Amino acid sequence: MLGSMLKRLRRAAAPPAPGSGADTRVPAKQSRLASRLSIIVPSVAGRARFFATALRHLAACAVRWPILVSDHSSAEHESVLSGVAARFPELDSRLLRHPPAMHFLERLARCAEATHTDYVVLHADDDFMMPASMESCIDFLDANPDFAACQGRMAAFRIPAPGRVQVDKIDGRTRAEAHAPDRIVAHLANFTPTLYAIHRREVFVDACLRTLRFTENVTFWQYLGSCVALLRGKLKTLEGLYYLRLNNEVGWRAQLIGRRDPSHWPYIAVSPGFSAELVRFKNGLLTLLADSGEDGELSRRIDDACIWLIRRALCGMTKEPLESDEEVFLARLQAPGNEEHRLLEYCVRCVRAAEEPALVRS
Repeated sequence: MLGSMLKRLRRAAAPPAPGSGADTRVPAKQSRLASRLSIIVPSVAGRARFFATALRHLAACAVRWPILVSDHSSAEHESVLSGVAARFPELDSRLLRHPPAMHFLERLARCAEATHTDYVVLHADDDFMMPASMESCIDFLDANPDFAACQGRMAAFRIPAPGRVQVDKIDGRTRAEAHAPDRIVAHLANFTPTLYAIHRREVFVDACLRTLRFTENVTFWQYLGSCVALLRGKLKTLEGLYYLRLNNEVGWRAQLIGRRDPSHWPYIAVSPGFSAELVRFKNGLLTLLADSGEDGELSRRIDDACIWLIRRALCGMTKEPLESDEEVFLARLQAPGNEEHRLLEYCVRCVRAAEEPALVRS
């Protein structure tokens, strides 16, 4: 009897098995669809610390999807990221070396072209994607061939001081208008970023390469690439936490804003080149929609939608109000005890561990 009691106590004290629902230290781990998706991670030697954190997160989540790394490090640092990747042999990662001057979108397209999966997704080297939500997105796209991309709820977080976490919303809407011009005009007036959505592979490649025919501006290529994808199909935003973005002081967006870069908001609005970039963007849209048959009326609708796009960038305003589901999600994310808040705490712990030298693998 004593022996059986000891066995029960040992079982109770043992850590949860990998993938167990009782394991609350990491997000729900990948469990299926291993051959359907490829993850694209752009990085560079100077961001090795973030790259290591991203791979550590993916390894902790038992990710089996192939990971293609766009490494645009200079020749003298070309071994840095491969050295980091070697520390995670459990991941199926492959480095593709790209010239430092190659445009970001071309690098993404080359990575996607190197895959053999139905779907691809971009994963920044300083962010956190949730595998269970990614699986749900694949299920949705499999069942809905008229949708080009799918994502879940997203938010950004920052750690301004020890013990403090600030959460910023990232709008998430579904665009299911049947008529492509209607869908794109509504998308511009109520912009939902789609760069980190799961895309059908051919849609993602097309969006990257077609966008570069019209603009290389870091602001407008994000807008236009999203519109190219929505020209090919609809966009679905599912419930549940899908992606958390880290707003850090060395991120590309923070650096652009910090040096008052005229290619990015808010300084692009007062840049001498703003009008020309906006014209290129609109011409790209009109070229993409040339077969819609709306002609002048479409141009007027795009003008009105672009006004809302500028309002969003400068004032956070959109034509449609924030969806009620989005507001509920944001409340859950910031309320201790909720699953979304637990995942936020996990991401914060990952960031803090990476900043603590004693906790980072050498």
